[in-house]
Amino acid sequence: MRGTTAPCPRGQTWTRRWKGRWRNRDDLSWLDFLNRQEYLHLLSTAPGSLDLVPWDADKRRGSYIDLNGVRIFGVQYLGASLPKFFATITDQVADSESAGIDHTIFLLHAGLEGEVPGAVDTLTHNQIAPLRGSVDYLALGHVHKNYEHDGWIYNPGALEACGIEEGPWKRGFYHVQIDTMHNPKHQAHLIENTRRPFYRLAFGVDSTTCPHDLYDRLPPYLAEQAPAQNNSKKPVVELRLHGVLPFDHADLDLEHVRTLVEQAYQPLHVRIKNDTRATEFAVQVTQDVSHEELERNVLRDLIERDTRYRPEAEHWATLMMQVKELALAHSTPEQIVEVLCSLQS
Repeated sequence: MRGTTAPCPRGQTWTRRWKGRWRNRDDLSWLDFLNRQEYLHLLSTAPGSLDLVPWDADKRRGSYIDLNGVRIFGVQYLGASLPKFFATITDQVADSESAGIDHTIFLLHAGLEGEVPGAVDTLTHNQIAPLRGSVDYLALGHVHKNYEHDGWIYNPGALEACGIEEGPWKRGFYHVQIDTMHNPKHQAHLIENTRRPFYRLAFGVDSTTCPHDLYDRLPPYLAEQAPAQNNSKKPVVELRLHGVLPFDHADLDLEHVRTLVEQAYQPLHVRIKNDTRATEFAVQVTQDVSHEELERNVLRDLIERDTRYRPEAEHWATLMMQVKELALAHSTPEQIVEVLCSLQS
């Protein structure tokens, strides 16, 4: 069945003759091309309508085909309009002449509601239920994860993950055996294909004391989390940093973190998510506190949020207050530097 397929890659303009007709390659999708080469049967509703029509071998198109007592229906991708017109399609399936047909398969580019939160262009169980009386095997394809329902609804999932969040999902393709003399009449076995590894890691920063401490602790963590390499494909890696960052966010070099991940995994792609948060603080204020004391308390508490400067927080607060006063007094840069040097000595 036709999905959201891309046209053949554009290149040098050329045409080819197919049963007396010339077509430009840019007008064809890969499925069109393979269908016209008779490598597959491309099923869809009649052009310009939702009518289900039998396969026409000469025109290489149709909505269903009968193969050795098995009828296979196929409906192309209809997007958001599918729920609106689905009852029309199911009625046609139920009303189709089925003499000599022992098993019916329906290929449908649609997802089932509730399998993936937020997925669009899905059908509800109630909308699909009317097919149960006329279809033995409903083959879905839209949602990228594998799922099955009630021994007749099967969705294999995409052969490859299309996003990091899809990495852990089970997926593959089905090998289906049909024997109409048994109950159930089909056996579907999911075969999981080899695909690119996707690693989603989470590293807590709470126990680190400074940027260099974080950089020293990260490589052993990455080595410990590395799964066994069972294929030659380079992985896609997401590293999420989380927790309370005990130093200034500006001192966290995310590019260096990325480099450490690249050295550990030699990945195809790295995504760094910085979900760390600053330390919380509260300034205790009494009624008789002066403006100068309040300002000093705020500065001291801000400095104490960085573990590197916490032991000397009072000293740094005093230094910042004096620099502020020098600036307000219009002191020259040289005078400010001289005072800073004297306070540091």
